[in-house]
Amino acid sequence: MERGGAVTAAGQTVAPGRHVSAFGALFGAQFAAASLPFGVGALAPYLSRSIGLSAGEIGLATALIYAFVVAGSVPAGRVVDRIGVARGIGMSCVVIAGGGVGLAVAGSRAGLAVSLAIIGLGYAAISPATNKGVVAVAPPRLRGRAMGIKQMGVTAGGRSPLRSYPPRSSVSGSGRPSR
Repeated sequence: MERGGAVTAAGQTVAPGRHVSAFGALFGAQFAAASLPFGVGALAPYLSRSIGLSAGEIGLATALIYAFVVAGSVPAGRVVDRIGVARGIGMSCVVIAGGGVGLAVAGSRAGLAVSLAIIGLGYAAISPATNKGVVAVAPPRLRGRAMGIKQMGVTAGGRSPLRSYPPRSSVSGSGRPSR
């Protein structure tokens, strides 16, 4: 640790205290990005009623998202290498949100499948972008902690739909309230 801050792997000096805000931003990005891919199960009443999916098909919907995460991870990593951390995070969140809009208006299994594929492709970029973010802002001695904070966003973001999605869909009339 140098007097003016920590030195990252890129040789940049990060001001003291900046780590906390950077780690918080990476946590927030993971939180936002995880809520839709992990939220499909919480949308089961809506999907069952509006599109007629069975419980098994809802499970397959989640699997479809992750098939596209796997297929898109390496290409997304290359894109993030070219455009950088901030743009990579922004791109990921915009693509996921676009898939979410599609999910909200999907009236068929085909529309649902396309929306889930878009969500998966968007989610494929969040890990390379936030991992690069950790390397960019965290000095080596704090990288494990920073990665842990960032990854907490996945769990917290994945849990958030359990409470918020079912009540929202019941208020809009598109689903049933969960009990």
